[in-house]
Amino acid sequence: MSIEGRAKVNVTVAIMAGGKSSRMGTDKSFVPILGKPLIEHILERVGDLGQQETVLITNRPDDYAALGLPIQFKVVGFYDRVRVRTVDEAEYEPFDPRHLSFYNVNTPQELAEAQRLANEI
Repeated sequence: MSIEGRAKVNVTVAIMAGGKSSRMGTDKSFVPILGKPLIEHILERVGDLGQQETVLITNRPDDYAALGLPIQFKVVGFYDRVRVRTVDEAEYEPFDPRHLSFYNVNTPQELAEAQRLANEI
């Protein structure tokens, strides 16, 4: 998605990648989906949404240093400025009838299903 020619808005995209990997057994940011790490897919999707910056929140900054993003260690560093908008099913249904936009992967079994679904798209 590109918004070329439009001014940047006062928004920061925060990518949370700081779990303990206890359910997955490995850092899912680096698990390959369609031949490249999940984190690279995420960065492509949010790369040009018009935000002023993109930051990564992680407890393992050295693992993500090569991405060249500003790193926050805790959400509390900016939590007071977070604004959330709830999107109900009727609003996203026309764009995502299979409800895959919010597919959550926490276990190796869910990862296998995500990889299967990715190959169908």
